[in-house]
Amino acid sequence: MKTGFFKKRDAKSIFKKPEPNGVPKHDEYGRSHKGVAVCKKCHNVLFKKEWHRPGVQLSDQILLARKKGVHFVLCPSCTMIANKQYEGEVMVKNVPEKYEVELVNLIASYNEQAQKRDPQDRVITIEKSKKGYRVTTTENQLAVRLAKKIRSAFSKGRVALHISHSSEPYEVERVVLTFK
Repeated sequence: MKTGFFKKRDAKSIFKKPEPNGVPKHDEYGRSHKGVAVCKKCHNVLFKKEWHRPGVQLSDQILLARKKGVHFVLCPSCTMIANKQYEGEVMVKNVPEKYEVELVNLIASYNEQAQKRDPQDRVITIEKSKKGYRVTTTENQLAVRLAKKIRSAFSKGRVALHISHSSEPYEVERVVLTFK
């Protein structure tokens, strides 16, 4: 019996993990441009199929890629905002008046933190109505994380959380938080 029949590189090429939902990672951003793409609206930078915040130190690779050209496009988040689309929705109901300012500040600061992690994660709108607040986000996971953050900030006993997932092909998450 021969040992070492398969080399490590052969095993990797034979046994590839399937991509989740059949979509390769970062393929939802479309084809990558040669060089650097900059969003016309928010000035985020697309390099090697990843969006980066403006002001982030550009590496030598990005500077070399600029020689191939700079393209101006709309990033996926700005495209969603322009088309009035969203993937996450958080409904906060029965908010006591004494917590309203604190709630809006919490949402705003969480939005800043999310954009630092990934510039494509954004809170689109915060709308106040008679029933409470409606918050829309560009990412469905962001809506769930935001709702859980609100619940933990205002104590779990006083806030009920209900998460609903939409059916395929839509990827919208609806989260309802109700103050007791």
